Amino acid sequence: MSGFFTAVGGMLENGMSTYVTSVSSALSSAIVPVVTTEVTVWIVVYGIAVNLHKNYYR
Repeated sequence: MSGFFTAVGGMLENGMSTYVTSVSSALSSAIVPVVTTEVTVWIVVYGIAVNLHKNYYR
């Protein structure tokens, strides 16, 4: 009987592993450009704010 549960568990584990790998890969591929753009915009805006602050108090 334990062989049956081992076989069923193996099938479930392999199926879930494939699904999780494909979904996480697709999710990271979709998120990376958005996060990169947001961080770049934040750095530019922060740099502008620092520059304006320095020029204002000169």
